[in-house]
Amino acid sequence: MTTLPSYDVQNALCGRGLTVTAGTAPILQGVDLTLPKGKLLGLIGPNGAGKSTLLKAVLGLRSIDQGKVTIDGQLLDQLSARARAHLMAYAAQGAPVHWPLTAEHIVALGRIPHLDPWQKISSADMAAIESAMKETDSLHLRDRVVTTLSGGERACVLLARAIVTAAPYLLADEPVAALDPYHQLQVMDILRQRADMGQGVLIVLHDLSLARRFCDELLLLNKGQVLAYGSPEDVLTADNLEKAYNIRAAEWQREGEHFLVPWRRGDATY
Repeated sequence: MTTLPSYDVQNALCGRGLTVTAGTAPILQGVDLTLPKGKLLGLIGPNGAGKSTLLKAVLGLRSIDQGKVTIDGQLLDQLSARARAHLMAYAAQGAPVHWPLTAEHIVALGRIPHLDPWQKISSADMAAIESAMKETDSLHLRDRVVTTLSGGERACVLLARAIVTAAPYLLADEPVAALDPYHQLQVMDILRQRADMGQGVLIVLHDLSLARRFCDELLLLNKGQVLAYGSPEDVLTADNLEKAYNIRAAEWQREGEHFLVPWRRGDATY
């Protein structure tokens, strides 16, 4: 049985016993997680394991059949949408943008929770927007219409929008999926730095090497249940990789950091 890491729930984003079904089919079954401020937690698992569903359930974007979500000790379902927006920022995977707005305008939407109705963006807001776009290497895109951007460029802009919200918790669904290797590392560096500065960061990842290298803790889902939860070295064991992914992996260390690469299918004979 997986032991839940122990943290002060008054300073953490928590899910307890989260169960989600689609019709009669279970998607999540009694899942627990704890995201304290100052930690980078990676959600990993094979396709269809329930990672994105869990992320949306924690955000309140997906209804749950059983369980509860709390933010700093407050029940999620008792918070207003505005209060949630102050506490949690979200960068969705491949989020469609249909309106022909500039990238700067898209990032500016992240400041809405801090504005009163009809209040104009202030110089302080503009400084925060510029800072977030610099941080995500998207400032040069500020005047580009977002519908003309590549998938990778759009991902950086949407991450900047999440960052500029300045919420204590940042959640991202596969934030490096559309990026080239340089920008994958850049985004992971940004998220690592965000956690080091005290933000609680929860991300869905498929890249096990990045998960091993950058995350403080990993939650490994398999068939809607928690297979393992803890430090990367405790989660990414040969047995867990075989059970969840049907793979074998190679691992080595360089410059004090650990790297893990999927190497063989578990059923491969070569």
